[in-house]
Amino acid sequence: MRNGTFCDVSAVSGLDLPDDGRGVARADWDRDGDIDFFVSNRSAPRVRFFRNDLPSSNRFIAIRLEGTDSNRDAIGARVNIHLGGERDLPLAKTLRAGDGFLSQSSKWLHFGLGGHTGPVTVEVRWPNGSMESFPDLDGNTFYRLRERRGRAEVVQVGRAAHTKPLSPGPVAPPSPSSSARTVSLSRIPLPAIDSLPLDTGKPLLLTLWASWCAPCVAELKELAERQAELRAAGCDVMAFSVDPITPNGDEAAAERILRKLDFPFQSAFASEVSIEKLQMVHDLLFDVFTELPLPASFLLDQDGNLAVFYRGRLEVATLIHDIGELSAGDAARRKATQLFGGQWFAPPRRLNFFPIGLKLLQRGYDREGIAYYERYKSSFAGHPQFQRMLVFLGDAANRLGDGERALIAYEEAIGRSAGKDSTALRGAAWVLAIGLKIWASEGKFTDKGNYHHITAPELDPVRDRGLYMKPYQKPHPPIGVASTSVASASSRDVGARGWIPMSINLVNPATVATHWDAYKEGADNAGRASDRSIWRIAREVYVADTTEQARKEALEGVLRRDFEDYWFRLLSRGDGAALARMKLDPDMADSDLTVEYLVDNLWIVGSPDDVAEKLRKLYDDVGGFGVLLAMGHEWEPREQWVNSMRLLADEVMPKLADLR
Repeated sequence: MRNGTFCDVSAVSGLDLPDDGRGVARADWDRDGDIDFFVSNRSAPRVRFFRNDLPSSNRFIAIRLEGTDSNRDAIGARVNIHLGGERDLPLAKTLRAGDGFLSQSSKWLHFGLGGHTGPVTVEVRWPNGSMESFPDLDGNTFYRLRERRGRAEVVQVGRAAHTKPLSPGPVAPPSPSSSARTVSLSRIPLPAIDSLPLDTGKPLLLTLWASWCAPCVAELKELAERQAELRAAGCDVMAFSVDPITPNGDEAAAERILRKLDFPFQSAFASEVSIEKLQMVHDLLFDVFTELPLPASFLLDQDGNLAVFYRGRLEVATLIHDIGELSAGDAARRKATQLFGGQWFAPPRRLNFFPIGLKLLQRGYDREGIAYYERYKSSFAGHPQFQRMLVFLGDAANRLGDGERALIAYEEAIGRSAGKDSTALRGAAWVLAIGLKIWASEGKFTDKGNYHHITAPELDPVRDRGLYMKPYQKPHPPIGVASTSVASASSRDVGARGWIPMSINLVNPATVATHWDAYKEGADNAGRASDRSIWRIAREVYVADTTEQARKEALEGVLRRDFEDYWFRLLSRGDGAALARMKLDPDMADSDLTVEYLVDNLWIVGSPDDVAEKLRKLYDDVGGFGVLLAMGHEWEPREQWVNSMRLLADEVMPKLADLR
């Protein structure tokens, strides 16, 4: 309005349409000196073209850039138009790639000059930073400016005339339909579902229906009438009635309908559990939650994997065609998923079945979730939520009484979180606590925990059966727990329980020293004695005849491989605290934490004399300890490791005999 305000003119501009618009691209499509619009919509029509036919006597200049030293399209170039005069404020635009949502406007830069009739100067800052000026260019002209040419090339003078009038085309959206067919390029394996046979070795159509759903009954009728064609195609059918779990459901009515149709295939009543599992498969295919419709059908291949999903009533002819395509290769299956023609520029994305496995474990389907995990754990391991899945896996194993599997899952979750997954730690502690309680019990044993109520019978003196086998060590075998963090809470707990304190190999000596302080605090609070001689400290130890040889073999061998390919990657996850524990200086950059740094500051590497000196220094730094745990690696060549162990035992340890 030229007074600092705006006015909504969409109703008179021709742009006031009930479209669900998304992207707008600008271009002088007809070269008449004004800007036209292309609009992409989420609704029909998907693309609209708006030609600007508003009369105007104002002038313009259009610039097309071409880079030579810079990128050819001159993306990133800045163009200023100087009109001259005492108050010359240039008109400025930057040439961009992807200048709007789902949009790329024309690379022609259009400048409105208003009533200015004289020449203009065009100044270009090219993407490489160089400046170039093109003076005395006329208005109402299209120019091409090439980098480092020093002159402008005229492409068109004046406005192009409209040779043909444009009239709006009719919008003809497709007829609405309650039916749809979706081919799954990634065959999704179904979890175990009651009453559903998944191991028949032939295709199966699972159709959800209800007695009160007219399209469902019509679909069952057609399936029954064309049973011969379906059996000839090698396909079986399972009609899954949802009558027991829907408000209007009538199981007796459903049975009457099946008898009336003389339905020749399998049938069963669906439970809420069955539908929830099918909903998981549906949600993975569509990546959005919408409740399963009725009717809905799942075409499973001979291995029990989802191949095609049908929303609404399916056509048997389409079903038979899809059955014939089940053995088709990837290219044919990919083509079947296309809604329109085109060319693929990248391989299609494959689905990861991880969400189904996670949901099964989260929602308490323990056996199904564990089975799904075991089947696909190799592909699950790379998922960013895998650590979370491991905790639920441990919980599921606990509920089933499989403590060994639970501990394995918890331990991996703890390792992936660098010891920070509190839920996994609590789960592992519970499993361990149950074992200790069983070992300490006499006769009948009961315990009510977070996962299940455990009851172990008393020993039967006749059959000599009853409680679990117990170890000969009393009260139990030695238990050692490794600590990681500063003043570790686990060290304090270990001291209170009288277990063996251990310190991991991935922390600096200053942090290690705090482990003993925490251990002693826990022991003192529990009234227990603390003895440094049982404290075990882990370190990378490698000994060779000379320090130069030891350093070379450590940096060129498996120590470099294991830390660069595994430990650095694992410990860099999260907030970086795990990496920081290896630094002597907490302010040093993570990028400076290299194997060269470790061999000089954390590892015990060198000749027998140097290794003995480094171990003595470690002993003094932490105030004394009793056992060195030399970390093992899959050393190649093995002879180097054997020689290192021999030198450690025969030449290093005798030099430290006074450290008691």
